[in-house]
Amino acid sequence: MKNLIILLGLLGSNTYANSTEEAFKELEHQFYGCPMNSVCSKKNGELLHQWESLFKTDNIVLSINKAKRFLKKNGVPVEFLIKESETSKIDSILFKSRCSQHNPKKIEDRLNRSVGFFKRLTNKKHLLFDEVKVFHKNKFEHFRFPYQEQPSFINNGKIYYTAETNGVFYLTGVSKKGYLSIENANLKLIKMANNKKVAQVDCPLEIERKPTHMKSYCQKIWNFDSKKLVTIQVDWSCP
Repeated sequence: MKNLIILLGLLGSNTYANSTEEAFKELEHQFYGCPMNSVCSKKNGELLHQWESLFKTDNIVLSINKAKRFLKKNGVPVEFLIKESETSKIDSILFKSRCSQHNPKKIEDRLNRSVGFFKRLTNKKHLLFDEVKVFHKNKFEHFRFPYQEQPSFINNGKIYYTAETNGVFYLTGVSKKGYLSIENANLKLIKMANNKKVAQVDCPLEIERKPTHMKSYCQKIWNFDSKKLVTIQVDWSCP
């Protein structure tokens, strides 16, 4: 009964929420803006709420321009893995991973899914980003990449993936040094890349997969710089 009274109070008060949806969000987590079933600080809840609010408009161009400014100031939300024993090294939003290989008996060795705000994907050892390998004959180069995102194409030396927030689709690019960029979703570009993409091919080199993932595989994506398909290797975590 007490919880019902609190809920009704929230639903009827503009102080806490402007809608029924926002009122329920208030009750879902200790800190407003934080996702359900997460370990999340007040600061990250506020940042995530600010980020999502950028896309609550019909003017997509305006949303993307605001997102670019947000990136310069705060970074953008990016997912990665982190060991339980190292979660104190970064203030991020933590979720329990459903993957069996991420949940060994030893608690400190368990891996959490994590979301942090980044301008650049750094090579700090405790931040376990995915890795995309781009092959050039018998050599390859490494790109750090957000956990579980799928590479779409290469353009201007960056690997792009399609992202979505509040129903707005946009492109996020990752440079060789890990710098992030945001651009409008160029549908013509995306359609061309998707039509040319080959979902799975033989890998030119046999490379050991990361222990954090269950398997690795290769595919071909379109490189707009060289105007040809290139082979990349990506990792697959779990079903």
